[in-house]
Amino acid sequence: MSAVLRPLIFVPMPTAAPKIWLHHLADEADAAFLYQELARGEPDPERSAIYTRLAGVEHRHVAAWQKLLREHGHE
Repeated sequence: MSAVLRPLIFVPMPTAAPKIWLHHLADEADAAFLYQELARGEPDPERSAIYTRLAGVEHRHVAAWQKLLREHGHE
């Protein structure tokens, strides 16, 4: 059975505290850093490429949280 991947949709929650958004942003940035480091240290090129792609996904999540924060007046 194969998994169906669906696009991630962000629905801004006006009542959400920016503090929790900053927490999510930090989590995504940490994950991106971890995957980059795993890719750099991985001797298997295929596995390294997977880590690199995962880092890219996490970087897009970082960008989404940054955009959401900007849109709500938090630079």
